[in-house]
Amino acid sequence: VDIRDLVALKKHLSPLNNYEASSGLVLGMQEHLLEDSTKTSAYIADASATLGATAYRLSTPIHTLYYATETNGVSENTSNMNQFAEMVEALKQKGINEILYVTDSFILPYGYGNPDKNHNITVPDPTSDSENYVAWLTVNAAAFKELAKKFPEIKFFEPYNEINIKTTRFEKYGIGWNATAEQ
Repeated sequence: VDIRDLVALKKHLSPLNNYEASSGLVLGMQEHLLEDSTKTSAYIADASATLGATAYRLSTPIHTLYYATETNGVSENTSNMNQFAEMVEALKQKGINEILYVTDSFILPYGYGNPDKNHNITVPDPTSDSENYVAWLTVNAAAFKELAKKFPEIKFFEPYNEINIKTTRFEKYGIGWNATAEQ
């Protein structure tokens, strides 16, 4: 459901206008930040606050925020990172301080595979391609470390979305280990 639809619906449903979460319940929201340019960070934060959210699951693919360097460190994609930072700030300004970061992608090691073709989900096989597997672990750990340093207000990190569901892209690639870098 689009956040705009929820805001419109809230205006017509009086029970929601008076809804209060119990102390044991956190009411949260999620929107995909970089997918719809018609929804600004300020709009999403305002709409989330209007709906009573106290938590936010910030879903942005990690490979859109960072990319691997030749030494398998990471460099920042400045434009996307600026949008991400705007969103974090907009949420905080609306009093939404429980922020969880989630990604549905990985960063491939420098020179490994084709990020456009395998959607940044190919994981090198740890038994037959251990060198690239260690590079994959290194680059993804570096990205999460940098993100955590840059945004200390984000206290929760989900390194992949719904990895346990059989219909995810992992099923197609057997967690990536059945696919070669070229696939």
